[in-house]
Amino acid sequence: MIPKECTILENNDNILIDCNAKGRTIRQFSISKIQSTLQEDQYEALFSFENGATLQYYMFEGGAGSGGTEYQLEGVFKIGGKTLLITSSDQKEFGKGEPEFCLKYLSTIEIIKRLPAKDKMN
Repeated sequence: MIPKECTILENNDNILIDCNAKGRTIRQFSISKIQSTLQEDQYEALFSFENGATLQYYMFEGGAGSGGTEYQLEGVFKIGGKTLLITSSDQKEFGKGEPEFCLKYLSTIEIIKRLPAKDKMN
């Protein structure tokens, strides 16, 4: 579901999807392991996905740069017994950014059970 022009960077705790890696403005989101210090009660809005997942989040204006004001979304994504942190940023030279662009990608996430390593060979 992620467009081919997006760059995906990952490490053990985070996946970053940059949808404007070659451009001047920011349009990216990340999926991260949740930190134990996270205060879920700070997230005001709730979005429910058709895949059964939920995102409790808030949006705010970040800093401004030569590409315009950066708008951000931060929230707690819950799916299949997993809880993840979502951050999304969008910047436009003119008008308001739309950090909620990540919702269409989050709606396609599925939890896939992996086979133990010894069973993969059979």
